[in-house]
Amino acid sequence: MTTKKSYGWYVPIVLVMLLGYGLGGSLVFGIHFLGWFPTLTDSTARLTLKLFGMGMLGSTMHCTKYWAEDIEEAIAKPEFLPHAFDCFGYATTVVGGGITGTVLYMAFRSGALLTFAAPSNAGGMRISFALFVAFCGGLFHFKIREWLESTIEKMIKKKSIDTSRT
Repeated sequence: MTTKKSYGWYVPIVLVMLLGYGLGGSLVFGIHFLGWFPTLTDSTARLTLKLFGMGMLGSTMHCTKYWAEDIEEAIAKPEFLPHAFDCFGYATTVVGGGITGTVLYMAFRSGALLTFAAPSNAGGMRISFALFVAFCGGLFHFKIREWLESTIEKMIKKKSIDTSRT
């Protein structure tokens, strides 16, 4: 199956990025400053939505950089023009960045990474730092996923070596 490549496929990609900025920004700023979703009274749920939004903003910024490089490449070599499925790749990156931002915050919050960012006696994080962590999680979505994957693999190997010794 071949798909038709065209500059026209940049239109849905741009729409996906605009939605990423719009939805991510709305979740963060709407909930934090405008009091959106007043019936959602659980502070953890409200924070999770804000973190997800910040992750979306970070990954959308990542997509914007990649999109600019993609256009430059397509102009130089028309065989690299986008096709119908490219916008889905951008959309999953935006949503995946929201998830990664939230998971990275949970890793910091659980104490697994907190020692790198705050003194050991810090009981929690300020909301600004939490949002920054989530934004970075989205911005570096793929690198963080690879790092988490390799860290977990190392932990599993160490666990299997430790259990084989006993």
